[in-house]
Amino acid sequence: MSGVLLSLALPAADDDVLLRLVADAVHVGAVRVHLAAPASVVTVRALRAATPALLSAATGPADDVLDLVGHDHPAVAGHTVFVGRAGDAVLVDMVPPAADDDAALVAALSGRLAGLPADGPLRSVIARGDRATPAVLTALATGAHLRIGPGDGPVVVGDAVRALARAAALARLAGRPPSTVDEARARLLR
Repeated sequence: MSGVLLSLALPAADDDVLLRLVADAVHVGAVRVHLAAPASVVTVRALRAATPALLSAATGPADDVLDLVGHDHPAVAGHTVFVGRAGDAVLVDMVPPAADDDAALVAALSGRLAGLPADGPLRSVIARGDRATPAVLTALATGAHLRIGPGDGPVVVGDAVRALARAAALARLAGRPPSTVDEARARLLR
């Protein structure tokens, strides 16, 4: 997959808000929607019907309605490993390391990304909050993918979509345009 896999992390919210957020996110380039908060089977099925994007969660209401189900990384706190249908790890969502400033974040995150095997699962950096831009730029420069959005924080629909649109624009400028849903499915659901 030469393009960047853009994911949106959804917090807990009303179904109408989630459906609107997902539609807007897919429009600007998201190919995976990550349910950061527990969701009901009804909500997941409504999202499934509304979007072609992959659906993931750390735990699912019913694993059969999710494309990817993750679990905590056994060695690194804050990282989530997603397993493909064949049982192998296909994606790791990485929490950026704590840092005092942007330069320290870039250095630490670059080192962490470089330490992972190139032939292993896709690496996705979780970018949110005050340090989202340096995390996005570091991910793009190192070949990693992106998970954008409030996750377990408060939902502000426009902010999440704007952050995702900025990440998509930066990806295009970096020569790594967003992947398509078909490309993501081929790589992650093997």
